[in-house]
Amino acid sequence: MKSLIVVSAITFTLIFGIILVTTGLLESAVHLAMPRTPGVKSDEQLAAERIKATLDSERDHIQISSERLLTLKTTFDVEEAVLLIQQQKIQQMITELRTVQADFTEEREVSVARLAKVYGAMKPDKAAPILETLHPDIVLEIVSRMKDRQAAKVLSFMDRALASEISSRMSRKGEDI
Repeated sequence: MKSLIVVSAITFTLIFGIILVTTGLLESAVHLAMPRTPGVKSDEQLAAERIKATLDSERDHIQISSERLLTLKTTFDVEEAVLLIQQQKIQQMITELRTVQADFTEEREVSVARLAKVYGAMKPDKAAPILETLHPDIVLEIVSRMKDRQAAKVLSFMDRALASEISSRMSRKGEDI
């Protein structure tokens, strides 16, 4: 009976060993049981190291991109602040220009009204030659502020072409000006 047990154990060991060799488990078991030699790495370790290196590279790339985005955001914020300040300055300048324009328009109106009074007080034969030397736009404004009779008399003493132009522009004054 002892011999049967010994033969059965040897047979079992041989069969089990053949199965392990064919499935590759024996090789893994041998690797687990055998001490590793320093400096030699398994395929799994090499694959893990490659994955770790790739992940480290990606992490570094993401970090660099993140820093660049932060720099760009800071630059954008600064430029946005500068543009806002410039926009405020432009708005202030527009307001100042409107004020200056209103003042200029008011001064011009007062000046033209005063000139209309002065030329209206003059004799038409004396006022006409002086008005002929002025720009037609100014003449138009002065004559249009005179009383109708006085304006008619002044126009009668002016050069016919200029008088015609002034008269024509006075008739369209509501449309053009």
